[in-house]
Amino acid sequence: MDKQLQEKIDYYLKHESYQKFKDEIITLLKDDNSNELNDRFYRELEFGTAGLRGKIAGGLNRINNFVITKTTQGIAHYLLKNNPQAKVVIGYDPRHYSRQFAQLTAAILAQNGLQPYLFKNICPTPALALATVHYGAALGIMLTASHNPPEYNGYKVFAADGSQIVSPIDKEILSEIERVTMPQPANYDSLVAQNLIKLIDNDFDELYFNMALNIVDRDIFTQSKNFKAVYSALHGAGAPYVEELFKRLNSPLIVVPEQNAGDGNFPTVSYPNPEDESALKLALNLAKKEAANLVLATDPDADRLAIAYRTKDNDYAVLNGHQAGALLANYLLFKAGKQGIDRQNIFIVKSIVTGELEQKVALSYGAACYSALTGFKWLAQTMREQNAQGKHFILANEEAIGYLVHSAFKDKDGITAALIAYEMALYYQLAGKTLGDVLEELYQKFGYYADWQISQNYEGEAGLKIMQDIMTKLRQQGLSYIGAQKVMQSYDYLTGALNDNGQITALNYAKSNVLQFVTENGSRLSVRPSGTEPKIKFYLSAVVSPYNETKDKLKADIFLDDVKKLIANL
Repeated sequence: MDKQLQEKIDYYLKHESYQKFKDEIITLLKDDNSNELNDRFYRELEFGTAGLRGKIAGGLNRINNFVITKTTQGIAHYLLKNNPQAKVVIGYDPRHYSRQFAQLTAAILAQNGLQPYLFKNICPTPALALATVHYGAALGIMLTASHNPPEYNGYKVFAADGSQIVSPIDKEILSEIERVTMPQPANYDSLVAQNLIKLIDNDFDELYFNMALNIVDRDIFTQSKNFKAVYSALHGAGAPYVEELFKRLNSPLIVVPEQNAGDGNFPTVSYPNPEDESALKLALNLAKKEAANLVLATDPDADRLAIAYRTKDNDYAVLNGHQAGALLANYLLFKAGKQGIDRQNIFIVKSIVTGELEQKVALSYGAACYSALTGFKWLAQTMREQNAQGKHFILANEEAIGYLVHSAFKDKDGITAALIAYEMALYYQLAGKTLGDVLEELYQKFGYYADWQISQNYEGEAGLKIMQDIMTKLRQQGLSYIGAQKVMQSYDYLTGALNDNGQITALNYAKSNVLQFVTENGSRLSVRPSGTEPKIKFYLSAVVSPYNETKDKLKADIFLDDVKKLIANL
């Protein structure tokens, strides 16, 4: 065995506190499984995208007690340097090992003289974000892998305002993690007994419920008698919060019983991602049985929301994040006007890979729409900048079905988004319209927008090299055409350059490994390696204007086929 690899393995086995993870490595050594050992140790799991995410297993390139301990000790060092009296709020979802990792995190922080507040039971990520703000914490830490498969877990870090951390905080924490000397194991039970770890019980839920109920129009909910909605928690943490809120609004949901309890195995789905329509199969089947008007589903940590509506022919259409964002923008801007809010002072924020229909809607109301880098932490930064100028926030969203419809904290919230989506669908239903009807009206007014995402997986060390080579090739060679459409603008968010038909100007964004190509008719292709999974994501947005339903959908499909051919040749 390579000497360097053996040294890494020895170091890990010395400091891993959980025997099961150690035994995995010992077994791999006995079986001489060099390929698997190399994959688990060729690098340390990287702290980035506001934290960690990886497969649960033994090794440096996995999520386990060792990695949680080292990361948390680095965070403790960062806080002791900058805020030695700091509070930290910790939450966890139903995933495998989430409770264990959360208790370990709390114990290490307490052992370092910091004050951890730990949720006693599983909680959604939005509750963790609100608790971070409520308790005046310096940081919040959520043990979740969001919508990843069951073999994954993660460690998401929030700033004091309930947004995911950005530079320089993430870089300063990473620097401290890299210098960590592994601490002695902490005794969780003893620290709780000494009240050095404070537990957050169910009383906190009232704070979240009050915040959520304050953003809805209760008069609309009183008219929900003949309106049916199906809800799936996808075996996650959302059900207790979502069901209680709708109960208090006298608008009970029809829940998918097989998916309502938290279960880290996610037994009814192959992939607990509500972006994937296959994950909604049980919810859609139940909706058909009940003739429901609306389907709502949150992901396992309840920060994302899927929305589907019943069509005029009694089928169901699932909205993608681009469509839902445009509909929410349209409804919330309309609602703001009814409430007497000056629309000229309103702003919304979307990610750079979210379609442009939302911006068209905002501008038609006289509101501003800003584009931020992919990742809600960047949307939050734009929110802070505009709030500082006295602007009124109503919506932030990204194409990956993440929405924020309030200002209590600054990260996506699938629970409150579910309330507003229900209110919006009910309002239009009372006016004799489906969400599809309203979307068609937007197309008639602004042109047809069709959006897709294509993901290409690249596992392991070899996959990482392939991803790097693809991005390098696209960055150096660029694209002149996508099919028959000429590329007019190329955005490189890593080098910070916009090439507008040969004229180079600087982009006013933080550096991010994203490329974007815009054709002569406004269609877009964005290319971005995922920050949480071993894949490259290709975001497509076909634009056809003016709108002619049959012809335009055919034209959009041609753009999709052209991009698929391009990807195949990379």
